[in-house]
Parts: sequence; C-alpha cells; structure tokens
Amino acid sequence: MTYARKSLGRLGEELAVSFLKKKGYKILETNFVIKGFGEIDIICKKKDKIVFVEVRTKSSLRYGTPEESITPKKQQKLINLAHLYLNIKKWHYKKFAIDGVFVEKKDGEYEIRHLENMLECD
Repeated sequence: MTYARKSLGRLGEELAVSFLKKKGYKILETNFVIKGFGEIDIICKKKDKIVFVEVRTKSSLRYGTPEESITPKKQQKLINLAHLYLNIKKWHYKKFAIDGVFVEKKDGEYEIRHLENMLECD
C-alpha cells in the first residue's frame, strides 16, 4: 500500500471518529488488530449496543464507490472479527452491529455517509 493511500485511509478514519462522536457514539478503540485475522477500524458504543465500524475512504470513483468495496467476503470477515474481539474482551453482548462510514473526496471537500446497521448480528 502506498504512503498516499495509507494517509488517505488515516484521514478518513479520523474524520469518521469525529463524525461518530458528534452523533453520540462513545469511541472505545480504534485500529484494533487481531494478528492473523485483520483489523477493526473503530469499535464504539451507542446506548447499550456495541458497534464495529468499517471505514472506507476514496479520492476517486474509478474503481467504484466506497460502499461497493465491502464485498460479501469482507462482510463475513467483519462479522468474524467482531466475534473474535468480543471473545478476546470477554464481553457477552448478544447483539452488536457493524456500521459503514464512507468518506469520499469531492471537489476538495470530504463527504461522509454513515450506513447504520449495515450488518446486524447476534
């Protein structure tokens, strides 16, 4: 991954954290890595629900929208990572959600879209 792409991804995650805080989410962790399995971009809580957030940032639509980059395979990986995280933390939440925050650069500005309950799990 190039430096420019990593920088864009980090910026998107910072914008997403700020956006979620303004919407009343309590940020618990960011960039939580489970070796050999992957990374969870943002883990937060809203009311009594744990929410795992996948952030996708794009500066061009050449390869599709940020939403289109979350394939069924990626969705399953996110579900598996969420279950692993809950097991690691020994948290016994019966329900959790996976949200998507999509950041797109348009005309020098960043547009943020939030898809709540993109994947609702139990």
